[in-house]
Amino acid sequence: MFGMAAVEAQACGKPVVASRHGGLPEVISEQSGLFFRTGDAGSLAEQLSFLLENAEFYRSLAAVARENATRFAWARIVDQLEDIYSQS
Repeated sequence: MFGMAAVEAQACGKPVVASRHGGLPEVISEQSGLFFRTGDAGSLAEQLSFLLENAEFYRSLAAVARENATRFAWARIVDQLEDIYSQS
């Protein structure tokens, strides 16, 4: 479902390393994760290594990741849906 696993990981305070494929760029921000070139295992390995070797950067992404995930909280979605329905 559009990157739900990425949202769940961020909700747990985990930065996500993903490709810019499908719905992933919609749920991961530049401040909450890293992107690698689609289909490029070397690029994925580089991003993972960078993240693992830079603890402070990891922590900064993790803090934003948790906040970013709140955009997809059910209570927030319900509020947005109510706003849309009330405008019709």
